[in-house]
Amino acid sequence: MHVLCGGLQFEVSPLQLAIETLNETNQKIKSLYEQHLADATLKVDPLGMVLNGVVDAAVSGGIANYKVNVVVSH
Repeated sequence: MHVLCGGLQFEVSPLQLAIETLNETNQKIKSLYEQHLADATLKVDPLGMVLNGVVDAAVSGGIANYKVNVVVSH
């Protein structure tokens, strides 16, 4: 997979891209969580949406794709 950054093109493996995406999402969840710890009056909608996106990953068929791949490959 090719990624553009500052006008330059880099080749990044799908696994590396997935790891970077997970790290970014983890940071986003941590930040929202810490905001809610500091101010309990904040709306939980943004945190709920991020968590729902992780738990219910419906993109391109969702988690069912992984179940099929794991069963087939083992």
